Amino acid sequence: MTDAPNATSPAYGLSGLSDPAGLWESLLDHALVGIALTDPEGRWLYANSALCDMLSCTRGECIGRAIDEFISPADREHFLGELDAMRRGDIKQIQTAFRHPRHTAASCTGS
Repeated sequence: MTDAPNATSPAYGLSGLSDPAGLWESLLDHALVGIALTDPEGRWLYANSALCDMLSCTRGECIGRAIDEFISPADREHFLGELDAMRRGDIKQIQTAFRHPRHTAASCTGS
C-alpha cells in the first residue's frame, strides 16, 4: 500500500511551484463563494472577488472596515455574539449566513 500523495507531490502537479503563497491567493480570489479574513476585532484584512460582488462593493471599500457594518441589523447581534465567542477561544472560526442590504435594497447571503 502506498501513501497518499501530498499537495506538493508530482501526482498533484504542484512540486515545481515557485510561489505557493501566490497559488493560495489565486485559489481564494477565484473561489465561487465569498471568503473574508478578519483581524480579532472583526475588521477585514482580505475579501475575495465573490464576496465583494455579493456585497456590491470593491475590495478597497471592504478592507479595514468592521464586518458588522455590512450585516443587516436583524443579524448583527447573532454575528457579534459569535465574534465574541471566537475572541474568548470558545470557537476557532465563524461560518454563518447573514443578510446584507445591497444598494438595491435586496439581501444576499454570505458565509
